[in-house]
Amino acid sequence: DPDTRFRLMRERVEAMRAIWTNDEASYHGRLVDFAPIRSWPKPVQRPRPPLIVGGNARPGTLEPAIRLADEYNTPIASLETCRERRARVVRACERAGRDPATLPFSLMTPCLVAEDRSALLACARRVMRVSGDGGEPAAFLDALPDTWVSGTVEEVVEQLVALEEAGVTRIMLQHLAHD
Repeated sequence: DPDTRFRLMRERVEAMRAIWTNDEASYHGRLVDFAPIRSWPKPVQRPRPPLIVGGNARPGTLEPAIRLADEYNTPIASLETCRERRARVVRACERAGRDPATLPFSLMTPCLVAEDRSALLACARRVMRVSGDGGEPAAFLDALPDTWVSGTVEEVVEQLVALEEAGVTRIMLQHLAHD
């Protein structure tokens, strides 16, 4: 059930933070429990690797992110959805007494970008081949959801600027036109 999954995630993150940052660590939660252990080698990053918690900006992922994460990542969201989710993250930070500026908001989403329309159609054709879509590349592009970052370089730059204005501080683009 979701409550158990979110609790397990939170306890595992707390346990890993203890393991990464202490010579000897123990953890005693409801779902994660272990006596003192020593774990080496330690991560190169100090004091620990950055923690990214992701989700749709709902309580189950917001609470652990606000308490534990260095970044909040949301998947495959439109510009308006990013705006709404970032606002929820900001409100949750403020309620918890955390400065929202200390929790960057990132987006992971598919992208399709090329230097001009002809190259973009060729990229679309490659993606369609992999996905088994036998239609026309122009129709494929026209039907892409608004959650994709797609178009010519100039069009994509405009989309990225708009996402930044909506509160996205980093973006992980899933490039699907492999060649």
